[in-house]
Amino acid sequence: MEKTTDLSELERLSKKLKNDMGKSDFSVGVVISSLNRKIDGIRASEAQRRIKENIPESIQEIIRGIARGELDVDNAKQTISDRASELVKGRQQTRFTLTEQQERDQIIHQIEYVLSTQGKKFPIVDPEKTIQILQGLLGKEPSNILNTIVSNLLERRLFDEAEGLCDKYGARTGNDAHIYNLRKIVKRAKIGDFVHRIIKSNSITDADALKFFQVLQAELTLANIGMDGVVIGRTADGSRKITLADIWPENSMEKML
Repeated sequence: MEKTTDLSELERLSKKLKNDMGKSDFSVGVVISSLNRKIDGIRASEAQRRIKENIPESIQEIIRGIARGELDVDNAKQTISDRASELVKGRQQTRFTLTEQQERDQIIHQIEYVLSTQGKKFPIVDPEKTIQILQGLLGKEPSNILNTIVSNLLERRLFDEAEGLCDKYGARTGNDAHIYNLRKIVKRAKIGDFVHRIIKSNSITDADALKFFQVLQAELTLANIGMDGVVIGRTADGSRKITLADIWPENSMEKML
């Protein structure tokens, strides 16, 4: 049972054990709890996979409209509701089954996730218009939407535009803590891109490299940014981020000197 990952089999076992509770002891309850945790974990993994991979054309069209700054919000809401209803229709109901509202929330999360992580495929053309559309669609304040917009811009290495957006909405909202953290995200991305380009360059000398890393270390210290927060790429399979800390341990400067 410990190695079982088939969701229907786990649910069947959980139901059977519940039926046997009256003629068993306390240990059955422990097993049921363990099974339920396993089921919840698989459900969460399935939800994440679906968010990343299973994007129906109707939802992609909404995402494209948001990115273009041209979307009928009422029609989009209806499309999302219809999709959520379709997902739960005829589905066997268990304690682990998502409700229609939960499916709707998952679709909204999917839209935000895709806009944040697939900026090259769904480039936001006019941040101001997209913010207005997302306000109407999500019912959120602009400061809570900025993360999505900024991430989309950073995916396309539009660092100046991302910084400008932080400056503009920082002055409007007065949400200093949120904007401060967002600025740090932009700064880390900007540094990470710069380091990546330096590493890829074949023309840099050892002396230039030493000078670069000295200046970079001072910049990181000044901005209060840790090396593990500066992403410079991903592993070949895309499963893990590579940070500045991975390529530049604490003692590397001493070695270079």
